[in-house]
Amino acid sequence: KISFALSEIRYFSQGGPNIPQNWKTHYLIKEPAFWLSHKQLEEGVITMEKSPLYTGSYCNAAKNMVQVLPNVKLVMILRNPWERAYSAFMHHCGRQRAFDRMEADGTIHPKGKVLCNADSFDQILRYFMKHIPMNRTVASLLSDFEAADECFQFQEYFNDSSRVFPRSIYSVPLMEFLKVYDKQQLVVVTNDDLIHRPFEMMNRIQHHLKIPHFEYSKPGFTKTLKNGKTVIAHQSEGFQTKADHSYEKMSKNARQILSEWYRADLELMKEMFPHLNSTINRWIKDKG
Repeated sequence: KISFALSEIRYFSQGGPNIPQNWKTHYLIKEPAFWLSHKQLEEGVITMEKSPLYTGSYCNAAKNMVQVLPNVKLVMILRNPWERAYSAFMHHCGRQRAFDRMEADGTIHPKGKVLCNADSFDQILRYFMKHIPMNRTVASLLSDFEAADECFQFQEYFNDSSRVFPRSIYSVPLMEFLKVYDKQQLVVVTNDDLIHRPFEMMNRIQHHLKIPHFEYSKPGFTKTLKNGKTVIAHQSEGFQTKADHSYEKMSKNARQILSEWYRADLELMKEMFPHLNSTINRWIKDKG
C-alpha cells in the first residue's frame, strides 16, 4: 500500500532553517496523506511525495532532506532539457507567472501581456543568451560549481523570465544529492523511457523501492492505442502527444541553440549515469 501527497510539497527547497523542527507540522497541515499513522506503519504502508523543484536548481534541497529522511528512496524522472525549458515557459506563461521583463531590446511587458508562443520563447532565449554574466555557458557554470566550497546557487545568475533555462541543468542538483545520499538510494529514468518502455521502467522503479511487484501488463491495466502500441491504461494518447499538440512547436533555431548550451551538462550526466547514454545521445542528435 502507498499513501502519497497529491500536490507538490516543495518543503525541502522552501522550508527555511528549522527543517528538523517544523517539517512534521508542515506535512500534517499541507498534505496529511503523506504522514502515516501508527496503524499504517504497522501495516507496512509507504509514503511518497513529488516536488520537481528539489532538482530544479534548488541545491539546498538535498542537505535539508537528509536531516530528516536519511534513508529515503529517490526517483528522478528527467526530460529532454530544452523541451522541458520550453514546456516550463508555456506552463508559467499561460498562468501569467513572472514573465514581465523580457525582450532582448529591453521592452518590459506587464504580467500576462506576453504571448505564449514560440516567438516569445525565442525573445526570452535571446535575452538570456545576451545577459548571462560574462556569456556563461553550462560548461563554465559547472566548472564554478565544482570549484565552490558551498552549493552553487544558479538562480543568482538569472531573472524570473529566464529561470526556465537553469532549471533544466540536471547534473548540479544530482551531484548535491549524491554528496549526502548513497547512489543506491537513487534511481534515474527519463520521461522518454517511461513513455516508450513503461512496463520495464515501472518494474525498475518497483525494484528500487523494494515494494511488491505489480504486473502492469495484466488485463484491465493496459490499453491499445490506434497505432497498435500497448501502454499503461492511464497513459492516454493525449498524455503522449500533449507536448507536441497543446502549443506550437519550438523553433528549430531555439532547439539548436539550447541543445548546444546544455551539451556539457548532458555529457556529464552520461558519465554519472551510463544507463542513460542511449536516450541522452538521442536528445543530442535530435536538434530539429
